[in-house]
Amino acid sequence: MHGTQPPGHTGPLELREVVETAAATPSLPSRREAHGRQEAGRRPALPILPEPEPDPYLARHLLALPAGMTSDELFHLAAARFSAARWAVVPDDQPKSAAVLAPTDETSSLPRLAAPGEPGEMRLTRHSRLTGPYAPPSALSVVSGSTVAPDLPAEFSQLWRLTCPRERWPDPPLPTEPLAAAFPAGLPNREEERVTTWLLDVARRCVSAAQLDRLVLRPDPGTAVDLTLYSGVWLDPNACQRVARSVEPTAALATSGVEYAGPSAEATAPAVSPAAAAALGQEHAADLGDPLARAKAQLGTGLLAAVHAAADEVDHRAVQAPHVLDGYAVHLEHPAAGLVAIEVMGDDDLPPALHGKDWGSAGAIAYRVRWEPKDPADRWHEYPAEPAAARRSAATALVAQIAHALWATTGGEILDAADFPVAPGALSRDALGEKATGGPPRG
Repeated sequence: MHGTQPPGHTGPLELREVVETAAATPSLPSRREAHGRQEAGRRPALPILPEPEPDPYLARHLLALPAGMTSDELFHLAAARFSAARWAVVPDDQPKSAAVLAPTDETSSLPRLAAPGEPGEMRLTRHSRLTGPYAPPSALSVVSGSTVAPDLPAEFSQLWRLTCPRERWPDPPLPTEPLAAAFPAGLPNREEERVTTWLLDVARRCVSAAQLDRLVLRPDPGTAVDLTLYSGVWLDPNACQRVARSVEPTAALATSGVEYAGPSAEATAPAVSPAAAAALGQEHAADLGDPLARAKAQLGTGLLAAVHAAADEVDHRAVQAPHVLDGYAVHLEHPAAGLVAIEVMGDDDLPPALHGKDWGSAGAIAYRVRWEPKDPADRWHEYPAEPAAARRSAATALVAQIAHALWATTGGEILDAADFPVAPGALSRDALGEKATGGPPRG
């Protein structure tokens, strides 16, 4: 899959050619914007979060957001993950455009405007909904049995309630599972797993907090290092390497492999029973310890020859067919960050955030920029101490600069590790912000 090329172009894309970029990315908050910006203007008073009626078949979780985050931005984060996301009740701060008030498909009902003091309702899927924004209850009203945990950070002035089917695994999780403390009797699965994962991803993107059951979590935004550029333009390996070397001179094509030398010397052959030895016959007794020799003996001379002939025919056709390059990788060895890989291949199953893009109607080229730390724990360890924090910070900057350089060459859309759109300007050298790397945000 080679994507679209500039008009009149017959060969690989050259760096000097100008490629028209895709439509502008929807307005979404960057980590620094969502966490640090001030609320513009006065927002209507929010209703207080009510206590729901108990229901053993429903799970309820909370998302805490900063005051400056709008419902429109939250909706874009939902639509980036759930293709059926829509408003059922449009909140006061949501722009009343025709697109917002129109049903998303023929089976959807027409959204209505929220009455004064009424929260909005966003449908994520057929069975899960998000209601809000609510004002957090006062500290005095958070009593034992309340759905709001007393340690929910007070710095976040709006709450959204996620209501979804209660679907849990029947067995308790291992103590090492990240969400074992929130769900000691059984982790979420199916629908509840999908929507709670999205809830945590939003909290990570917005540098905020989520409450799963009664446990308050503040995901480390710094763990989302990897970025993926989706574009309708195919860069041949040499062109991609040149783009990568404009950021890091060590970039090299990952074209060499290691020849397979068979099983290791330490590998032991399985024991053969006396009955199996008798069935194979005395002529193969010396080869009983060799799995390949046993397989040949079981096939017989005629069938073995037919298998070899068929294999030779496949090899012959493969040699005669034209070589089609449908993927490659570029590796960068950075002294502080370690290994960063650019993996390039076609992708026909695009995330919902890219649905409707003209250049992605038949798939797109995915440029996945991934950090591969020497210690795998560096990737998932939240709020690490030095020197792991420095390694991750260096990798974050390098991944962002590479993704920006690729986007400047091919155009397209950049998504983060949660499939949320990222504005290219936020990845340039000057606009690259600090991620939380040393400790949890302080309220």
